[in-house]
Amino acid sequence: MGGGGGVAAATTVVESREWYLAAIAPENLPTSDHLKLRTVTVSLDYESIPDEQMALQLLLISVDPYLRSRITGRDNGIRDREGRVPGFTAWVGIKVIGNPDPGSNVFISAAAGGVGMFAGQLAKLKGCRVVGSTGSDEKNPAEREGLKNLLNIVGKEVKMEGFLCGSFLNRFGEFSQQMEKYMKEGKIKPKHKIDQGIESFFENFVSLFSSSNVGKVIIQVAS
Repeated sequence: MGGGGGVAAATTVVESREWYLAAIAPENLPTSDHLKLRTVTVSLDYESIPDEQMALQLLLISVDPYLRSRITGRDNGIRDREGRVPGFTAWVGIKVIGNPDPGSNVFISAAAGGVGMFAGQLAKLKGCRVVGSTGSDEKNPAEREGLKNLLNIVGKEVKMEGFLCGSFLNRFGEFSQQMEKYMKEGKIKPKHKIDQGIESFFENFVSLFSSSNVGKVIIQVAS
């Protein structure tokens, strides 16, 4: 109530909705017993924000398979931003690990998914014949993104080699330059599924493992 000419700092309190891990799901996909939605109160008052932290409003959420490792409790600690970019994963697999010669046959599993969409187009740019598998006939329109000969079942002998994107971060700059050029020229066409509302996160996350989505899954939570 005193004077002194000072300006009182306004305190802003907002409500935020968030999904939280109520219980570890070590096997299979999580259910509503594992992931729950709640509303929390967040103070935006300067004094309430810890040092070296900031309050942000999220506009978009990327729904990625790597979240499964956190839910199972077997998180390997690799959560770098670059390692979760589907285009970078595809680029490492096709350009670095596989590096097929022009005219080679390249098989892409989950060809309608976020990584598969990019991998197939990158292989086509290398002059390869691309054959992709999808979970259903409904996903075959992915052909318009540059993939042909999409099959639901392909029986072939294949060589498999696993890799972690984090091991190739020294080449992320090279990847960025190439992909930017390809997109500007219309040679690479990304495809996204954009859903609305934080409430849709659970359904969209589960869809990553049920072959029901096409392309990269994104949720718009604010405008």
